[in-house]
Amino acid sequence: MQPTPFLLRWRALPNELKLLILGFALPSDATFSPLDFSQMRSRNNITYVRKLTEPWPSRERDVAITKSQRFDAELLPLLACPEIATLATEVFYNRNIMKLSHGFSLLPPRRTRSFVRNIRVASIVTLESVGALETLADDVSVFDNLRVVTLDFKENVFWNTHRNDVVSMLQAVDTIRIPTRELIIYVQHTSFRLRDMPTCSEVDATLLPKFSVVAQNGNKPKEELYRYVFDHFDPWEKKPKRFFEVWPKEELFYRVTKKVVRA
Repeated sequence: MQPTPFLLRWRALPNELKLLILGFALPSDATFSPLDFSQMRSRNNITYVRKLTEPWPSRERDVAITKSQRFDAELLPLLACPEIATLATEVFYNRNIMKLSHGFSLLPPRRTRSFVRNIRVASIVTLESVGALETLADDVSVFDNLRVVTLDFKENVFWNTHRNDVVSMLQAVDTIRIPTRELIIYVQHTSFRLRDMPTCSEVDATLLPKFSVVAQNGNKPKEELYRYVFDHFDPWEKKPKRFFEVWPKEELFYRVTKKVVRA
């Protein structure tokens, strides 16, 4: 079978231009977890979840279904074409954010990891998660070409009940240097404070200094720190309402501390 004129012209294009063209056909700047498109996600499971949530829609489940549908509708047809499957995979993982749970129990396929540029890791501070922090740099290193790493930490009442243990473990951890150009850390503080619970400033002072990036060409990484509150507690979607140089003593809901480190 003779190739069509279109196919001949397509094959004559450089890969850089092919990637640019495919970028218009695929999602961009969206956040996906590996479960959204892993082999663990069967069509039967998706149908069941969809029926289950129809009477009482759940935002979390609706978002997950939408991402799975986008993967099926926008990427799978391109993967079925050997001519462009590898290029489409590169564009998809290059232009979107991969959301991972602490511990990296589920990762994108090995053959795609060199294409990943942006990951987000979510964690709640517990004794177990603090103990796993020392392996974070090694966990992240499975991605060869990272440019942005975002760490989302949620503070909770655990800081009150195990305060001394958590602080002692964090103090014993050496600075964790993530192999990326830019590191963004969010600490979502509880919207209430219990008696003897650490203040937001104490949490920030204990947790944030433990993270930096690998220095490039001997240059010292540059750091920026922001403290702000939101009308709604959603730091990666909502705009800050008020900024603070230091946290005030009065109670404020939806506090977020953000640290940015650039190599």
